[in-house]
Amino acid sequence: MSSKKNLILKIGVPAAIVCFIIIIWAVKNHKLLTTNETTNYSIITSNNEIKNTTSVITATETTTENTVLNSTDETDAAVTTKQQINKDNPDFSLDYTDGTDIEHLKSYHLPIIIDFGAEWCGPCQELAPIIEELNDELRGKAIIKFVNTDSGLSIIDNYDFQYIPMQIFIDSNGKPYNHVNDDEWENKYDPDTNELMYTMHTGVLQKEVLLSILKEMGME
Repeated sequence: MSSKKNLILKIGVPAAIVCFIIIIWAVKNHKLLTTNETTNYSIITSNNEIKNTTSVITATETTTENTVLNSTDETDAAVTTKQQINKDNPDFSLDYTDGTDIEHLKSYHLPIIIDFGAEWCGPCQELAPIIEELNDELRGKAIIKFVNTDSGLSIIDNYDFQYIPMQIFIDSNGKPYNHVNDDEWENKYDPDTNELMYTMHTGVLQKEVLLSILKEMGME
């Protein structure tokens, strides 16, 4: 009996020690694995945050670039407009010719006054310096044109008038300026559609009155 107990003790004690060592090793490895997983997760999270930050920066840079491009486009458009409205551009010269395209003039989206007159007409000569001043002063704000009725221009046939000076008014939207009919003003309508075709004024208008009308027609 004694020898059996000694044998059990000799086998059991080392076995218990081995089990204890295995348990300690397992616990340590588990902690190490947990630590590694946490570290890896932290690294992955950091990488994702870096990627997200990079995306935000890239998006911001793209937006900034687009803003700069848009600004450049607007600046270029403004420069182009200024170039178009210089004194060498026939669209803004005083004299209306057969090469003048009224529909093209409307594309500038500026109010338009076309004055019809002649050198032999006294009231026309009274109005002439006012029309010239407005043409010179309002480049880029309005289009002021003069038609010599003795020149035989085709535009004369487009309007039904008997007396000069006579003015046609077109607003910044390319539509006829609508004015209440009286002794000096007359609105002409299409007989079929009753649509306003043009509004004309006969006689002399002072500079202040013309400026007021131009503002009503959309001059800024």
